[in-house]
Amino acid sequence: MSEDSQASALGALAGAMGILPAWHDLAGQLHVTTPETQRALLGAMGLAATDEGEAAATLDHHCARMAERRLPEEVVATAGAETRLGGCDGVTWRLDQEDGAQQGGQAAGEIVFTAPPGLHRLTVETAKGEESCPVIAAPRQAPTVAQALGRGQGPVGRGWGVTGALYGLRGARDLGLGDYADLGKAAAQLGALGADFFGINPVHARGAAIAGVSPYTPSCRTALEPRHIAVAEVPGFETSARARQVLDENAAALAAARRGELADYATANAVTDAVLRALFAEVEERGDGKAEDFARWRRGAGEQLEWFALFEAISLTHGADWRGWPAELQRFGSPAALSFATANGREVRYHAWLQWLAAQQLGAAQQQARAAGMGLGLYLDVAVGVRPGGADQVSAPPGRTPTATSR
Repeated sequence: MSEDSQASALGALAGAMGILPAWHDLAGQLHVTTPETQRALLGAMGLAATDEGEAAATLDHHCARMAERRLPEEVVATAGAETRLGGCDGVTWRLDQEDGAQQGGQAAGEIVFTAPPGLHRLTVETAKGEESCPVIAAPRQAPTVAQALGRGQGPVGRGWGVTGALYGLRGARDLGLGDYADLGKAAAQLGALGADFFGINPVHARGAAIAGVSPYTPSCRTALEPRHIAVAEVPGFETSARARQVLDENAAALAAARRGELADYATANAVTDAVLRALFAEVEERGDGKAEDFARWRRGAGEQLEWFALFEAISLTHGADWRGWPAELQRFGSPAALSFATANGREVRYHAWLQWLAAQQLGAAQQQARAAGMGLGLYLDVAVGVRPGGADQVSAPPGRTPTATSR
């Protein structure tokens, strides 16, 4: 293989994976993506390209795999407009919408659907089984500030707000970090002053098995950070002897954390988890109305987070980086993963319960913001990326709940 053909194989593979051959920085200076950079990026994607022969073989494999697909790897659609996908004559298809609704049928020449705004999943049945891809449906244009505020056009459509760090919103009962209850109180106070929004750092889940503190390197961007749960607002807290015992045993550490000028993540993480586990144990024992509310949420809106709850449970046994797990656990839906979910059902339920609490408390904070007159309410920042080895680098198989046997 000549040097030119070798370089073109690497370049073609990089291009197929979305790696640009060159880019301009903010100053307008052109930077060329070197072969070393291409190989490093491809390696981070799990693609073999350490030499040019490997790059060519990987490219051939990729092209062969794409040729076998009936669907593209993703579809970007305009919300409310008809989308047509050719090459699917006779296939049975369905579109699972983000809002829970579904479209489907048998394609006559092409698949035709009109998607509402949101992130959906298109699935077709083929001779080799099901094949799917995400459908990203966005409106033709974003709403203006005036439209979002409902104030018409002109200066009356302007709004102002404040940004801050949730972990720094300290209250009298916090455990060393700001929590979702503190967020609601602060938003209500700002709304009373005329603010239209309160922007905070990302509250994505950082991962139960990792001690990292940055909200910009989360494990999962679709799950919420449980360490911001206000334990005093959890149903049953006021009457829980176990929760009070945990707080009493850690009174000195909490007092020191509250006096400190910096956030004490180590203390906050440990005490918050201990209190929440004590409360969860009582929820499991009581089986009261709130437990049924949780079970109903888990079967409904929370079902999409079942895979994350399983990830958290496995990570506390086998480590925060899934790439170091036993190979049979690295694929959700595998017999080994389902067996782990069954054997560790209580732990999986615990992490699902944390997501339920976080969603409830964050929703309550938003309600407080809007009730105080905020036109937009809470603005939650979104991390650009996720940490390597975290939950977002793996996913549950489409249409299958990984913990289906653990309930």
